[in-house]
Amino acid sequence: MERIFIANLKDVIRKPVTKRHRRAVELIRSLVARHSKTDISNVRIDNELLEELFKHGGMAPLHKIKVKIVTDEKGMVFAMPPEKKAEKPKKAKPVKAVKPAEKKAEPKQEKAPEKAQPKPKFEQKKVEGAK
Repeated sequence: MERIFIANLKDVIRKPVTKRHRRAVELIRSLVARHSKTDISNVRIDNELLEELFKHGGMAPLHKIKVKIVTDEKGMVFAMPPEKKAEKPKKAKPVKAVKPAEKKAEPKQEKAPEKAQPKPKFEQKKVEGAK
């Protein structure tokens, strides 16, 4: 089921500047839950909707935003921008087993591990005229 509505976020402006980001997300989540008649814990907000909401920054969210609500069979509700299409998860196609080409076994040559001299972490510079 799909629905499109306009969320009025003017109540967010009454909050302190530092708390507007969090309050805007909570308000969208509660509005979507109310319109879809579900619990708040079943609501998922799309990243593109959040980018649209905070395109002027986290301290200056939009006053109104158009939201598309999509409900799946399991009862989960997704809030997204209306331009985005609802995508169903695709089923994974079975992968065909590919036989690797037969290669001639070449004997491996073992190399002797070389020990590198540890480099000092810093070098002390000598200053002339210092005691």
